[in-house]
Parts: sequence; structure tokens; C-alpha cells
Amino acid sequence: MLPAEFIARQGITIWNSTPSAVSLMMRARQVTANNLGSVRLFNFCGEPLVRQQLDAIFAAVPEALAQNTYGPTEATISVTEQVLTPDNYASYCHTSAALGRSIQGMKISLVGGSSANEGQIVISGPQLAEGYWNDPEKSEQQFRELDELSGERGYLTGDWAEIRGDRLFFKERIDFQVKVKGYRIELDEVVSAIRQCGWPVAIVFKRGDGLAAVVESNGLGLLDERKLKVALSEIVEAHAVPTWILEIPRAPRSENDKLDRTAAAAWFEDNLVMKKERT
Repeated sequence: MLPAEFIARQGITIWNSTPSAVSLMMRARQVTANNLGSVRLFNFCGEPLVRQQLDAIFAAVPEALAQNTYGPTEATISVTEQVLTPDNYASYCHTSAALGRSIQGMKISLVGGSSANEGQIVISGPQLAEGYWNDPEKSEQQFRELDELSGERGYLTGDWAEIRGDRLFFKERIDFQVKVKGYRIELDEVVSAIRQCGWPVAIVFKRGDGLAAVVESNGLGLLDERKLKVALSEIVEAHAVPTWILEIPRAPRSENDKLDRTAAAAWFEDNLVMKKERT
């Protein structure tokens, strides 16, 4: 049973999931008032929430609210919240929806950037874990003392963010940087560009001396690889446009419902061979 069918059958009023569940419903053309009419609050966490997903939700259920949240497992779990409505959500969307403000008692800081308006997200507050079980080395790397006087500890998330106006936006993972043809490329920047071109769920990885991408079906039509590459060339530098792009019905995910880059790369290799054989 697809999520939208389950919502309708159970009369669910509060829906909590990763944003990719919306993409799944969009591909099945089930984001409708009949299916989602009972929901008064959509709560999202775990992945970037993008404009196309909110467009679909509010077109179907304009009286509902959506809440975008952010927080890794190490902070148990969500530490920010941003309420979105049909009237305000457009102003809270950039490459993805704003993460919102930290919840009561928690604190979000940005460190390591060229200005106070960008940097790696560091989380502190009472929800923070003590560290990793039986792994003091990793704990020391990720959980650090921020203030010697207060003894305040923080968790270094590995997520890079920026402030635009008064809003915090996720930008990229700091460990998703590759070098292609002598150029350093942030993979999440390419993913963001693909989202802007109408494909909400994408996985980009290095392949040989180029980039490859897997895009999840968006329910709006089949992938036109050439057309997408042309659109991307207007957003990113030529060396950051993937050499190969394949469409997948549903992108592979881990047990925690996170996009699985390794599995996507393996699927890509198998299906690229099949595509060449057909042509």
C-alpha cells in the first residue's frame, strides 16, 4: 500500500516522514485532496525538503500546515523547526526549504566558514548524546567542548549551511567533495542544481574522470537526458554537469531511509550496460 492510500484509509491527521515519501506519492499521482484531506500537519525530517514537494502538498491540501525540521540521531532527533503554509512557503524555499530556528533549549552554531553567515552546523544543548558507544576516538572527533568556562559541548554534524536573510538553509555535506578534471566539485551543489531542474530526488557520484547521476522518477514524464544537461549547464560550471544521467523508479535507501549512494552507483553500472546494449 502506498503512503497516500494508507493516509486515506486510516484518516491520519499528523504525518511524519522523510520528504522522499512525498516524491513517492507524486510519482504515483496520489497527492490529491481525496487521499490527503485528513492531514492537518505534515512533519518532515531526515532529507532536504524541496519546493516541488511543497507545491504538490499545498495544491492538494491548502488548509494544512507543513513543518520542516533538522537534526541528526546524535541530537535525538529534531533540533529545529520551520512552519510552512500556503502563504509563506515560497519565501522559505531556496535550493531546499529553510531549516528553521532551534527549538527551546537547543542551540545551532555555524563554524569554519569565511563569514558568520556560513559554516558547518554545530549542535549543542540537553538533547545531545554523550558520544558513541565504545568508540572514544570517534566521539572525540565529533563531540567537542565549545566553551572552557561553561563546559558546553557541541556535536559537529558535517553539514554545511548558510544564512540568507534571517533563514538557515542546508547547503551540502562537507565530505561530499570530489576532484574531476582538476576541479574540486561539491556533489551536493550538483544535486541542488538537479532539484532546481525539476527532479527532487537525485544522487550524484564520481565515475572515472567524470560525474554520474541517478534521478528518481518525478511523476511528470520520462527523463530527457540531453535537455536536463542543457538546463544544468545554466546553473553549474560545465565540468560539474554529469556525463551520465539515468532515471530510476525509486532511488535505493538505507535501513534508516537515507539515500544510499553506494547502492545507487551499483545500480547505475548495471543499468548503463543494459542501456548500451539496447542502443
